[in-house]
Amino acid sequence: MKRLTIPGTSMFTFLMLMVMFLSSCNPTTPTPETVAGPSAWIDKPLNNTVLALAPVEILFHAGSNTPITAIVLEINDHVIFEESSGLPAEALVSSSFIWKPDAEGEYLLKARALDSSGVWSENAEALLRIGLDPTRTASPTATSTGTPTTTLTPTPDLNRLLAGLWVDPHQVYNGTCGQNRISFYAQVTTPLEVKYLYLFVRLQDAASGEQTTWNEGFSMNPSNSTDGAYSYTLPVSAIPNNDAFNSALIQYQLVGAAGNGDIIGRSSTFSDIALAKCGFNFPLMLSTPNIPSLLPFPSNTPEVIR
Repeated sequence: MKRLTIPGTSMFTFLMLMVMFLSSCNPTTPTPETVAGPSAWIDKPLNNTVLALAPVEILFHAGSNTPITAIVLEINDHVIFEESSGLPAEALVSSSFIWKPDAEGEYLLKARALDSSGVWSENAEALLRIGLDPTRTASPTATSTGTPTTTLTPTPDLNRLLAGLWVDPHQVYNGTCGQNRISFYAQVTTPLEVKYLYLFVRLQDAASGEQTTWNEGFSMNPSNSTDGAYSYTLPVSAIPNNDAFNSALIQYQLVGAAGNGDIIGRSSTFSDIALAKCGFNFPLMLSTPNIPSLLPFPSNTPEVIR
C-alpha cells in the first residue's frame, strides 16, 4: 500500500491545514457581543388600528445587548412619555402608558430606546386612526397631553370626594414578566376646594388576608386646567413591601386636602387590583371592578403627612 505524502510537509502540518480549511467553511456563531444595538417595538396598538375617541393603552418593549437606560414615546413628533431613572438595569424592558387623544384624526405613534452604550434605537412606528373610518383621509391633529377630562367613568364614592375614577390595568406583576405599572385618573367634585389629591396604597394577602401598612401617600399630578382632574402612574416597585406576598390585592384610597393641609374628604377603600410575583397565579378578583369595601374608612385610616 502506498502512503500519501506531501513533499516538505509533516503530517502534523497537514492536519492543521485541514482543520483551518474546514473551520473556514462554517459561519461564525453570533454572540451577545455581535448582536445589533438597541431596538424598540410597539405591542399595542398595532399599525393602522382604528380606535374610538377614548383613552388608549400603549404597550411597548425595548431591548439591546446592554441595559436599556431610557425609553421615549411620541405622538406626531411630540413627546408624551419618557422614563429613565425608574427603569431596571436590564437588557429587556417593558412599559405602558395611557394616552387620551383630544380629537378624531390620524396620529403617528413612535417609540425609541437608549442603551447604556449611548446608542438610540430606530423609531418603532404605528399609525393610529382615532374615530376614523380606515378609508377616510384626515390630517394629523394636535397631540394630547394625556390629561383626563370630565368623561371619566364614575364609580361609587361613599364620601363624595370623587366625581370620577379610572384605573388601568387591574392585574399587575411584581417583576418584568408582565405589566408592572398602574395608571390612576381621578376627578374631584369640588376642584376649587381640593388643592392636593393623595393616593394611599397597601397590600392584602390573597391567602391569609394579612395587610401591610398604608404608605405615606403619593401626591397625584393635577391637570393644567381647573376641572379638578388628577393623574398618577404608580410602578409596582414603588409600593412599600411590594414583595411581602406571592399573590395580593392592592388596596388604595384617595384623600383630598386644601392648600393649608386640612382634609377635604376621603374616597372609599378600593380592592380591585391584583398583584402577583412572577411565577405565581393571581388571586381571585371581584366580578365587578371598582367596588368599594363595606366600610368607607379603613381600620387604619391613612393620614396626610404635612
